Amino acid sequence: MTAFRFALDPLLRVRRVELDRVRQRFAESRRAEVAHREGAAAEQRAAGERSRALAKALAAGVPAESARMEMEALDYHDRRAREHEGAAADAAQRSHELRSEVVDAQRRVRGLELLRERAFEAYQRAQARRAQIRLDENAALVRARNESDEPTLVEPGGPST
Repeated sequence: MTAFRFALDPLLRVRRVELDRVRQRFAESRRAEVAHREGAAAEQRAAGERSRALAKALAAGVPAESARMEMEALDYHDRRAREHEGAAADAAQRSHELRSEVVDAQRRVRGLELLRERAFEAYQRAQARRAQIRLDENAALVRARNESDEPTLVEPGGPST
């Protein structure tokens, strides 16, 4: 009995590798999105702390230079929070695009897997037909031998068509 070989197995392997790579890029994009969202939250917390510090400083009547420095720090954290939010939005968009690529890659792999399954089922049916033909031939030889006086030798492989 010969081993089953599917002509599209090399392509199926390539498609599976592509799917793995797209999944990795998708996961990296999602991690980047989460990291930027966490960075934005941290910067917003820092801006809130600076805002409270500025309010206390102004209420306490600190010098103008000290208040200006607190305002600059507040602006810095606010700007960094907006940058992180923009980067998170970009990463979310990229994640969405990569999700579509993952779905397409999964569809291509599944299509090839279905083709392979169908080809394997056809191969199994053909093998079963060949085995049945061999059994029928052997049975015919055995009947012929039993009906005749001279012994006939039946070999394990038997004649096949």
